[in-house]
Amino acid sequence: VTLRRGLDREAPDGAIGVARIVGVDRGRPPLTATATLTITVTDVNDSPPVLLPPTLFHVTEGAAPTLLGALTATDHDVWALGHGPPFNLSLAPTNPAHVLAHIALKFDPHLDSGRGGAEVWTVGAVDREEHRQLLVGVLVADAGGVAATHTVTVIVDDINDNPMKPGTKTVYLWKTQGGGSEAPLGRVFVDDPDDWDLPDKSFHWRGAPHPLFSLNTHTGDLF
Repeated sequence: VTLRRGLDREAPDGAIGVARIVGVDRGRPPLTATATLTITVTDVNDSPPVLLPPTLFHVTEGAAPTLLGALTATDHDVWALGHGPPFNLSLAPTNPAHVLAHIALKFDPHLDSGRGGAEVWTVGAVDREEHRQLLVGVLVADAGGVAATHTVTVIVDDINDNPMKPGTKTVYLWKTQGGGSEAPLGRVFVDDPDDWDLPDKSFHWRGAPHPLFSLNTHTGDLF
């Protein structure tokens, strides 16, 4: 009995393989017998550990150093053979400089019932207008040293901390004179680096309302 290809214990139902074998003799009439061949696949430490959710965190821009959450891991290999925990988590050396300047990982071998984990912290204030999100590479290794890098996403939540500046835009519209309903022209444009502050804005005519246009004071939509 030979294998045609390698077996993967981590594949679905990959731990045990069962084959039916039929033997036929050359008698007249031929007689048969059936045997069952069971193949037990012994584990090797070939699967790197993976991070468990959550791997998406939020931080408010401008906030002091903040604990975002804790990271834990799991492994599809057989833990009893030493192919799993304790895990080790650290910032991957491939992280760009701006990530290393804003994010710290505090490894704690006692987290997750002694399997090991890490707290994710911001080092200081993050400006959303500079970085809307931080993609943090986390290196996770098992007890046997098999490791992989996984991405943790940190979303920087916007606050209304930038003044507006006058803005202009040009909109072209072809419309039959005196016919048809109101035509939307889009929202009034202002130059504002903040992007989550529309509910804080109100829109008004400078001077008397224009007789050919209407303005939604809550949304800034112009018709």
